[in-house]
Amino acid sequence: MNFKPPFAFKAGFYVDGNHLQDLILLYYAHWVMSLSTLRSLAQNIVQTLRELKSFYGSYMNNVNSQEKQIA
Repeated sequence: MNFKPPFAFKAGFYVDGNHLQDLILLYYAHWVMSLSTLRSLAQNIVQTLRELKSFYGSYMNNVNSQEKQIA
């Protein structure tokens, strides 16, 4: 099933009084949106960790060179 974002949003929100709404489609839309959110969060965490490692390495190199100058 091709589940594009606008369709997922439309299918993923319950409308009061709409007895024709397919509950399986509603739950599937929530699953797709949750999966997309988790994937995005995981990618952001990995990117943040890379940046933190790079920043820490740069900081430690800078600290070591300052200590060498003092010594």
